[in-house]
Amino acid sequence: MLTAKGQRRVVAPALMMLVMLWTGVPSLAGPPAAPSHVPIAGPAAVAAAERRKVLLTIENRTSDERTLMRVREKIGELDGRRLRIAAALCTRIERDGGSAGADIAFSLVTALIVLS
Repeated sequence: MLTAKGQRRVVAPALMMLVMLWTGVPSLAGPPAAPSHVPIAGPAAVAAAERRKVLLTIENRTSDERTLMRVREKIGELDGRRLRIAAALCTRIERDGGSAGADIAFSLVTALIVLS
């Protein structure tokens, strides 16, 4: 059996080791784990996707070259808020197809971009 002094010599280092492992000392924990989530696209990537969506929707709905040219020129100048509104309206246009609501949404998108 160990004496009190011998027990302290065994228990103290073991407790120190447990505390270091518990608190995650980097040198003992090993290399950092890979992130368990998929990185979310940044604001620039989201804005680019929204611009593509708006352009494709307008190109599919109109054959007026003058309007298409103006939209291509102006879409890059839209601020984030107006771009999100236009993308949301384009989602409505895609979902509703040839309904009156889709026609109104298309008119709003076109006006929002061309008149901005």
